[in-house]
Amino acid sequence: MMANKDYAPATPEDQASLEAAVAEAERGWSLEFLHAHTVKGRPLEVGAARAQTVAVRFDPARLAALDKQAAATGKTRSQIVREATDEYLAAA
Repeated sequence: MMANKDYAPATPEDQASLEAAVAEAERGWSLEFLHAHTVKGRPLEVGAARAQTVAVRFDPARLAALDKQAAATGKTRSQIVREATDEYLAAA
C-alpha cells in the first residue's frame, strides 16, 4: 500500500480498516465486504420503494433545532424529518 503522508489514521483500528479496504479493493470488491463497511449516506430505498428527494426549507431556528436533535440522537436530518412525518401522518 502506498502511504499518503497527509493521511494519518486516528486509531490503530482505523489503520487496520483502511488496510483491509485497500486489500479488498486490490482483490476486487465483494458484496460481503461492501455490506460490512457501509457508512451512513442517503438511502436509495426507504420503506418498500425507491426514495424520492423532497426539498424542504427551514428557517435558521428550526434548522438549528433539527441539527441539535440529530447530534443528540446520532440520526441524520432526513431520518428525523421522515420519523416526524410518519408520526404526523399516523395521527391524521
